[in-house]
Amino acid sequence: SWIVGASYFDEDFSTARLRNFRQSPSLKTTENLSVYGSVSYEATDQLSVSFDARYQNEDIKVENLDTSTIQEGEFNSFLPRFIVEYSPSEDTLLYASAAKGNKPGTFNSSGPPQFAVVDEETLWTYEVGTKVNALDDILSIQASGYFIDWTNQVFRFNDPDPTIGSYFVNAGETEVWGADFSVNAQFNENFSGSFSYSYVDTEFKVFESANALTILGDADVSGNQTPRTAGNSLYASLE
Repeated sequence: SWIVGASYFDEDFSTARLRNFRQSPSLKTTENLSVYGSVSYEATDQLSVSFDARYQNEDIKVENLDTSTIQEGEFNSFLPRFIVEYSPSEDTLLYASAAKGNKPGTFNSSGPPQFAVVDEETLWTYEVGTKVNALDDILSIQASGYFIDWTNQVFRFNDPDPTIGSYFVNAGETEVWGADFSVNAQFNENFSGSFSYSYVDTEFKVFESANALTILGDADVSGNQTPRTAGNSLYASLE
């Protein structure tokens, strides 16, 4: 089986940052045109493979409303995904996937000239997992493990010079290892329960932070965990 398609969007977005570190008010115009397709092949009754891909072209224009300075450019990306699924029985599915994701590049409306362009942020995600139905479909069990290779990460830098304010820079590379496990139980028409657990281990492999240099005296913060990341998450419910 196969599918093809196309999408288009046009967006105008105004922003300004006035608290803490000022960012000049700006108007960002984005035009995105993408084409995508998916092909699936059932090699046997139990084994299937699929390939998805998206190619997108994004035209971005950023105008600094303080200075009327305009920056514009074009960002292109190709985003593939591969999936293999194997069903040894009607109640069990095993799968593996690899996919590329991105955050398109952009421009800073303020900041030093060498940081005018913010390059595309990309990540590759690799995942293996299983889905199992048990006890005549009373239990639904899912388990997976994944690895994410995240490059060209974008971070906001607050310049100590208040006349410059804040801007974005490509400053990091991160590796993420994680695992998810969940069980859902439908005991009868009126009573159900669920349990899930997630583990995430993140580490900056490369991160040169000018903010860290100002505060700690050392710009290299590689080896540290990424901010705002919960290493362990647990959830349970009865309904």
